Amino acid sequence: MKTLRAVLCLILAMLMLMTAGCANGDNDTPGASDSGSPSETPAEFSKGVISDTGVYTSEFAGFSFEPPSGWTVLTEEEITQTMEAGSSSIGEDMESINLTTVYDYMAMDENGASNVMIMYEDTTVTNSSDITEEEYSDIVIEGLLELDMGYVKGETGSIKIGGNDCYTSAASIDLGEGITLEQGYIYRKIGDHMLCICVTTSSGLSDSELSFDDIVKMFK
Repeated sequence: MKTLRAVLCLILAMLMLMTAGCANGDNDTPGASDSGSPSETPAEFSKGVISDTGVYTSEFAGFSFEPPSGWTVLTEEEITQTMEAGSSSIGEDMESINLTTVYDYMAMDENGASNVMIMYEDTTVTNSSDITEEEYSDIVIEGLLELDMGYVKGETGSIKIGGNDCYTSAASIDLGEGITLEQGYIYRKIGDHMLCICVTTSSGLSDSELSFDDIVKMFK
């Protein structure tokens, strides 16, 4: 189990880095400079608040998330350590990422196989304020597929988080021995910031596994 946890942490670290700095000025996504989906009421960015019980509340994004019982909420230091563990694997510059992306919240189960990450990217830093949720998602998925780790692209769609419409996409990876990680990505453009929520779930590890839909219901 320790070996599996190490593999899961590495995958998680690389995922965190892949979803950072996606709205860069050098991307070739068609229409990135022509269309966008800005928030109707752009707000000044502010980080969310985490309660003593691990509940995350974002006044900026207008939602809260209560983690499942038994999950652990990572500290800022632990999130940084997780990111650094995967930075060398995909050749990303941590200093550049920190200029654009705020990793605001991360919680996981005892194995690390099921987790929720909440982050925000300032698109003005990368001169890509007009990028849309769909364009941003396409860049993330393409990056995951290019890792050559066996990622498979899933379906796209839309859901509501905190009463607001969000764009969703998905990908999965087979770890072998009957274990599969499924990752759902939730995006919403709020002013010049891109909200990205990554929900990772697993199958084949236990009999009480949560699905993407189960975890989405925990957002209010």
